[in-house]
Amino acid sequence: MRLEIRNITDGKLDEFFSILREASLWLQIEGKAMWDPHQLTPEHILKSCSIEQCYIDLERWTNE
Repeated sequence: MRLEIRNITDGKLDEFFSILREASLWLQIEGKAMWDPHQLTPEHILKSCSIEQCYIDLERWTNE
């Protein structure tokens, strides 16, 4: 497995926030809520941090 951490670009904001909302809903189902999924929008998050502070971790399975 290869771990890859990337900064989010403007073109990937929708995908990034979709992943955050999905993770939030899953955590709620598991009884481990951390965030309100309704607050995980670009408008809400980007009020307190810049896009340069948003990262995503990609795990890729390799045969290495």
